[in-house]
Amino acid sequence: MKEEKQVASKTKLTLQLQKNGGLWTNIEQFEEFRENGPECVYREALITQIQFRKVVLGCGTIPKNLFFQSKQGKPFTISELENNLKEILKLSMEVTEVVEKRLTYKDVETRHANVLNLKQELNKEISENRQKVMIGQQKEMLPELLLNP
Repeated sequence: MKEEKQVASKTKLTLQLQKNGGLWTNIEQFEEFRENGPECVYREALITQIQFRKVVLGCGTIPKNLFFQSKQGKPFTISELENNLKEILKLSMEVTEVVEKRLTYKDVETRHANVLNLKQELNKEISENRQKVMIGQQKEMLPELLLNP
Protein backbone atom coordinates (compact mmCIF):
# COMPACT_ATOMS: atom_id res chain seq x y z
CA MET A 1 0.00 0.00 0.00
CA LYS A 2 2.76 2.42 0.98
CA GLU A 3 4.81 1.49 -2.10
CA GLU A 4 1.79 2.06 -4.34
CA LYS A 5 1.36 5.56 -2.90
CA GLN A 6 5.04 6.31 -3.46
CA VAL A 7 4.85 5.10 -7.06
CA ALA A 8 1.69 7.13 -7.65
CA SER A 9 3.30 10.23 -6.13
CA LYS A 10 6.47 9.83 -8.19
CA THR A 11 4.44 9.25 -11.35
CA LYS A 12 2.33 12.34 -10.70
CA LEU A 13 5.41 14.49 -10.09
CA THR A 14 7.09 13.12 -13.23
CA LEU A 15 4.05 13.96 -15.36
CA GLN A 16 3.86 17.47 -13.86
CA LEU A 17 7.57 17.91 -14.48
CA GLN A 18 7.19 16.92 -18.13
CA LYS A 19 4.28 19.33 -18.49
CA ASN A 20 6.50 22.13 -17.17
CA GLY A 21 9.38 21.59 -19.57
CA GLY A 22 11.33 18.83 -17.84
CA LEU A 23 13.90 18.88 -15.06
CA TRP A 24 15.60 22.25 -14.73
CA THR A 25 19.32 21.86 -14.21
CA ASN A 26 20.36 25.50 -14.27
CA ILE A 27 19.07 28.97 -13.41
CA GLU A 28 18.60 30.01 -17.05
CA GLN A 29 16.00 27.28 -17.57
CA PHE A 30 13.65 28.48 -14.87
CA GLU A 31 14.20 32.14 -15.76
CA GLU A 32 13.17 31.28 -19.33
CA PHE A 33 10.08 29.47 -18.04
CA ARG A 34 9.19 32.46 -15.84
CA GLU A 35 9.37 34.84 -18.81
CA ASN A 36 7.16 32.65 -21.00
CA GLY A 37 4.35 31.74 -18.61
CA PRO A 38 1.88 33.15 -16.10
CA GLU A 39 2.98 33.62 -12.51
CA CYS A 40 0.61 31.00 -11.03
CA VAL A 41 1.93 28.35 -13.46
CA TYR A 42 5.52 29.39 -12.69
CA ARG A 43 4.90 29.00 -8.95
CA GLU A 44 3.43 25.53 -9.53
CA ALA A 45 6.42 24.65 -11.72
CA LEU A 46 8.86 25.77 -9.01
CA ILE A 47 7.09 23.65 -6.41
CA THR A 48 7.07 20.67 -8.79
CA GLN A 49 10.81 21.04 -9.43
CA ILE A 50 11.52 21.16 -5.70
CA GLN A 51 9.21 18.26 -4.85
CA PHE A 52 10.57 16.13 -7.71
CA ARG A 53 14.06 16.50 -6.33
CA LYS A 54 12.86 15.63 -2.85
CA VAL A 55 10.58 12.68 -3.65
CA VAL A 56 11.92 11.15 -6.85
CA LEU A 57 15.62 12.00 -6.85
CA GLY A 58 15.92 11.75 -3.07
CA CYS A 59 18.44 14.51 -2.43
CA GLY A 60 19.33 13.31 1.06
CA THR A 61 22.41 15.46 1.51
CA ILE A 62 20.49 18.72 1.03
CA PRO A 63 18.98 20.43 4.10
CA LYS A 64 15.29 19.61 4.49
CA ASN A 65 14.25 23.21 5.01
CA LEU A 66 15.05 23.95 1.35
CA PHE A 67 12.21 21.65 0.31
CA PHE A 68 9.56 23.45 2.39
CA GLN A 69 6.79 25.35 0.60
CA SER A 70 5.61 27.38 3.57
CA LYS A 71 6.64 28.59 6.97
CA GLN A 72 4.25 28.75 9.92
CA GLY A 73 1.30 28.19 7.58
CA LYS A 74 2.27 31.05 5.28
CA PRO A 75 3.22 30.01 1.72
CA PHE A 76 6.63 31.03 0.46
CA THR A 77 6.82 33.79 -2.13
CA ILE A 78 8.05 33.02 -5.62
CA SER A 79 11.41 34.62 -4.83
CA GLU A 80 11.81 32.42 -1.74
CA LEU A 81 10.98 29.32 -3.78
CA GLU A 82 13.44 30.46 -6.47
CA ASN A 83 16.17 30.96 -3.87
CA ASN A 84 15.52 27.52 -2.42
CA LEU A 85 15.64 25.91 -5.87
CA LYS A 86 18.85 27.78 -6.71
CA GLU A 87 20.41 26.53 -3.49
CA ILE A 88 19.21 22.97 -4.18
CA LEU A 89 20.71 23.16 -7.68
CA LYS A 90 23.99 24.49 -6.31
CA LEU A 91 24.24 21.78 -3.66
CA SER A 92 23.21 19.08 -6.15
CA MET A 93 25.96 20.14 -8.53
CA GLU A 94 28.53 19.96 -5.72
CA VAL A 95 27.42 16.44 -4.82
CA THR A 96 27.42 15.42 -8.49
CA GLU A 97 30.97 16.67 -8.93
CA VAL A 98 32.14 14.68 -5.89
CA VAL A 99 30.40 11.53 -7.13
CA GLU A 100 31.77 11.93 -10.66
CA LYS A 101 35.29 12.19 -9.28
CA ARG A 102 34.83 8.81 -7.58
CA LEU A 103 33.42 7.13 -10.69
CA THR A 104 35.67 5.21 -13.01
CA TYR A 105 34.56 4.19 -16.46
CA LYS A 106 35.68 0.92 -18.00
CA ASP A 107 35.65 0.02 -21.65
CA VAL A 108 33.26 -2.58 -23.05
CA GLU A 109 35.87 -5.34 -23.32
CA THR A 110 36.89 -4.96 -19.68
CA ARG A 111 33.28 -5.03 -18.51
CA HIS A 112 32.58 -8.07 -20.68
CA ALA A 113 35.62 -9.89 -19.27
CA ASN A 114 34.55 -9.01 -15.70
CA VAL A 115 31.05 -10.35 -16.33
CA LEU A 116 32.45 -13.60 -17.77
CA ASN A 117 34.74 -14.01 -14.75
CA LEU A 118 31.84 -13.44 -12.36
CA LYS A 119 29.72 -15.98 -14.23
CA GLN A 120 32.51 -18.55 -14.04
CA GLU A 121 32.98 -17.96 -10.31
CA LEU A 122 29.25 -18.29 -9.68
CA ASN A 123 29.02 -21.46 -11.78
CA LYS A 124 31.94 -22.94 -9.86
CA GLU A 125 30.27 -22.05 -6.56
CA ILE A 126 26.99 -23.60 -7.72
CA SER A 127 28.79 -26.80 -8.76
CA GLU A 128 30.56 -27.02 -5.41
CA ASN A 129 27.30 -26.52 -3.53
CA ARG A 130 25.55 -29.18 -5.64
CA GLN A 131 28.41 -31.57 -4.90
CA LYS A 132 28.07 -30.87 -1.16
CA VAL A 133 24.33 -31.55 -1.32
CA MET A 134 24.88 -34.85 -3.18
CA ILE A 135 27.52 -35.94 -0.66
CA GLY A 136 25.13 -35.12 2.20
CA GLN A 137 22.33 -37.09 0.55
CA GLN A 138 24.64 -40.05 -0.06
CA LYS A 139 25.73 -40.05 3.58
CA GLU A 140 22.09 -40.21 4.65
CA MET A 141 21.00 -42.81 2.10
CA LEU A 142 24.02 -45.15 2.21
CA PRO A 143 23.30 -46.64 5.66
CA GLU A 144 19.68 -47.32 4.63
CA LEU A 145 20.75 -48.95 1.37
CA LEU A 146 23.24 -51.19 3.21
CA LEU A 147 20.53 -52.32 5.62
CA ASN A 148 17.81 -52.77 2.98
CA PRO A 149 19.35 -53.34 -0.44
